[in-house]
Amino acid sequence: MKNNRGYALPESLIALFSLFFLVASIFPVIYIQYEKQRQQERELESARVMFEEVENVFFTSAQKQNEEIKKGEGRFQLIWEIDTGVCVKQEGVVLCVRKR
Repeated sequence: MKNNRGYALPESLIALFSLFFLVASIFPVIYIQYEKQRQQERELESARVMFEEVENVFFTSAQKQNEEIKKGEGRFQLIWEIDTGVCVKQEGVVLCVRKR
């Protein structure tokens, strides 16, 4: 399909559509990985907040009370369950620790 003057229109269109297909097929995979990483970061931040609050209650004799905590860009809801444990909720992440 090549002539003496360079690339023809059909070759250029095939190359353009091939490039578009390559980008379109890779984008969803990258987006899924990005969302998994964000979810893991949210879970880690929730665990840090819960650890700090539990540590605060047990070492400073603070009262166990349900509260909303703002740290950095996140908002965390701390929920103490009567004599069973504590839960932290943040943007679709629920992390609980219970006594055995």
